[in-house]
Amino acid sequence: MASAGRTEIGEVRTPDVAEYLAVLREGDDDHPPLAASSAGRAVVAVRGLHSFAVAAGLAEADPARTVRPPAPPRRLPRAIPIPDVERLLQVPGDEPAQRRDRALLELLYGTGARISEAVGLDVDDLDLDAGDLRALVEHRHQLVELRTRAKNGLQAMALGYGLRRRGRLWSAAGQEELEKIPLREGMARRRKDLLQLVRQLTAWIKELDQRIEEEVARREDAQRLMTHPGVGPLTALGTVLVLGPVERFPDAKHVTSYVGLIPREDSSAGRQHFGRLTKQGNSLLRFLLVEAAQVASRYDDALGRVYRRLAFRKGAASAKVAVARKLAIRLYIMLRDGINYQEFCRRGSHAGMLVNKPMFWE
Repeated sequence: MASAGRTEIGEVRTPDVAEYLAVLREGDDDHPPLAASSAGRAVVAVRGLHSFAVAAGLAEADPARTVRPPAPPRRLPRAIPIPDVERLLQVPGDEPAQRRDRALLELLYGTGARISEAVGLDVDDLDLDAGDLRALVEHRHQLVELRTRAKNGLQAMALGYGLRRRGRLWSAAGQEELEKIPLREGMARRRKDLLQLVRQLTAWIKELDQRIEEEVARREDAQRLMTHPGVGPLTALGTVLVLGPVERFPDAKHVTSYVGLIPREDSSAGRQHFGRLTKQGNSLLRFLLVEAAQVASRYDDALGRVYRRLAFRKGAASAKVAVARKLAIRLYIMLRDGINYQEFCRRGSHAGMLVNKPMFWE
C-alpha cells in the first residue's frame, strides 16, 4: 500500500485490495505465486482487518467487503477401479442387508448417481410393469423395422423384373404375381425366405398389437389420449410410458426438450441461430409422434393449417416435426389436466397457458 501512496488504512480503496489479490495470485520478483487456497486465506485476513478498522472508527467504509477470495479449482472425483468394484460386489452373504448393500453399490456405480440421490429413492416409485411394457413397445417397433427392410427387399426384387405394384404387392393378387416371377436358385431362395419372414413378423406384430390394446383398455390416461385424432393405442401407450408422471415436467417446453423435438441453438452477442433437431431423449416416442402428426394434421384444422403453412415455406419434413412438437404439447396438457380431446378443443388455444395446475373457465 505504501508503494501506491496509501499511508493510512482509511485511504485504501477496493481496487487496491483487488490489485493486492492479483499480485498474490500472479507473484512478483520477490514472492512466488500463491495457490487459490493460500490467497483466499490472505484475503480473509485483509477483510478482517478492514472490518475492524470500520468498527474502530479508523475508516469510513470497508473496501474489502466486495472482494471475494478466489475459488479453488474443483477436482473430479476419482472413479473406483473396475477390479475393486467387482470385489465389492462379490462379497459373500445372502442376508437382506447384504443384498441391499450390493444393490446400492450396483446402482451407484452403474448409473453414476450421488449417494444423496440413492438414499432419496422410494420403493413405491419403482414401476417394473412400466419398464416391461416399454420393452414390449420397443420390441414391436424393432419388428416393424425388420419387416420394412424385408418388404423393401421384395419390392426391389419385383421392380427389377418389371412388377410395379407398390402397396398392392402385399395383397393376395400381388403375392401371387410375385411368386410367379421366374428366378434362378439364389434369388428364388431369397424371395421364399423374405416372404416367410414378412408373414412371421406380421403374425408377431399382431400379437403385440393385441397385447398393447389390452393394456390401453386398463389405462384411462392412454384412452384419453386416443380421443385425439391420429393417436392410436401404440402412440398413446408409448407417450404414457415414456413421459411417466407428467408432474415432473414444469411446462411443455421441458417435454419437447425431453423428447428431442427442439432445435439446436447457437447464439451469441444477440445473434440467435437455430439448427437441426437435438434428437435427444427417447427416439421411439419421437418417431411415434411424427407418424401420428401426419394423420392428426388431416383431421385437426389447427394442426392442418400449421402443416400446410410450414410445408409451403420450409418443406414437408420440417412441417411434420413442427406438428409433432405441437402434438406432444397437446398430449402433455391432456395428461396433466386429465382431459380428453373434446375438452381440450373447448378450452381453445389457451389450454397450455397455465403450467402447474389444471385450468377451469370461470
